[in-house]
Amino acid sequence: MKKKMLKKLSLLLVVAVVTCFTCATAFADSSSVTIYLDGNSIGTYTTSQLDAVASIDIVPTQTFSSHTCKGGFVFRSATGYELADVLNYALAVANTGKTTGDIDTIEFVGTDDYTSDPVSLDDVLTGKYFTAENDLSGDDVIAVIAKEYGSSTLSTDGCIRNVHGQQAAGDDTIEDWVRDLDKIYLTSN
Repeated sequence: MKKKMLKKLSLLLVVAVVTCFTCATAFADSSSVTIYLDGNSIGTYTTSQLDAVASIDIVPTQTFSSHTCKGGFVFRSATGYELADVLNYALAVANTGKTTGDIDTIEFVGTDDYTSDPVSLDDVLTGKYFTAENDLSGDDVIAVIAKEYGSSTLSTDGCIRNVHGQQAAGDDTIEDWVRDLDKIYLTSN
């Protein structure tokens, strides 16, 4: 009886270990992002590489807002690389002849394959921070690839994510903030 129980426990332990390794790979923290233009990779950049590029501004901590699908607001603070600078740098290094002005939409994908909806790059780069649902003016915020952000259940240290502002107080931009950012897809006009 003890041998049967021991065999069953051993088998369960093996299954648990394999499952843990599989999950760790699927949900690995991201410290690099690959950028695609019209379906073609134009470069992969690590946070160390981005830190070394003089033309990419590090945006000091700012607060971002989002309406949630359940009603109400969430607020997140973040600091990171200015998204427009990163995109313009990648487009230039790949000799595409394009700038962010030539891009229609952007889509963000995480290491777990969570994918944002394609959104207007202009909307992402001109987002605002709203203090409440009835706030009609908002304050400008700079879209970033965050490397540091406030503690929340959506974020962990050591992984990058995109964060940008809203166009209107009722926008659910949080659905487009992708944790463990892995890929950015750009579609040109």
